[in-house]
Amino acid sequence: MASLEDEFAVRAVVTRYSDAIMCRDPAAAAALFARDGVLHAFAGEPVVGREAIEAALGGRVSSRTPDPAETSFGFQMSREVGVSIDGDTAQGRWYYLEIGRGGEPGTGRLSMGTFNDRFVRTNEGWKIAHRRLTRFYVGDLEMPGKSFAREFETWTAKPS
Repeated sequence: MASLEDEFAVRAVVTRYSDAIMCRDPAAAAALFARDGVLHAFAGEPVVGREAIEAALGGRVSSRTPDPAETSFGFQMSREVGVSIDGDTAQGRWYYLEIGRGGEPGTGRLSMGTFNDRFVRTNEGWKIAHRRLTRFYVGDLEMPGKSFAREFETWTAKPS
C-alpha cells in the first residue's frame, strides 16, 4: 500500500515543476526529471535526459522583452486528477492551464490540457520518468496590460 508521504511527494514534484516554469527556471524544472527522463511536450520527437530537457525548456521560458521595464511571463496552474502508486513507480494525471506573454507586447497565449506523468523513486526522491503534455486548446489572447520586471525577483524568490 502506498504511503501518504509518497503520494504527497509525487504531488509536490508537479507543484514544483509549475513553480519552476512560472519562475522561468529551466534548470529547476529539468531537475525534477529522472536523469533519463522524457518530456513529450513540443511538436516533434520527445526530449530525453535532464540536460536536453533543460535546453528545450530554456528556449521557451526566457523573461527577456524589448522593454527592460517589462518581462515576459508564464502562469501555469495544475490540478490533480489522480495519482496511483505501485512500489517505486507512480502514475498521475493533471489538468493544466497556462497563460503567458512572450516578448511581444499586447499578445499572449492561453493553453489548456493535461499532463500524463509516470514517476520513479530514485536516490534523489520521486522524479518524473515521462511527462506527456496533451493540449485541449491553445490560442492567442489580447493582453494589452503591463508586466513589471522590477517585481520579477519578488515573484521568483524562493521561500525561506
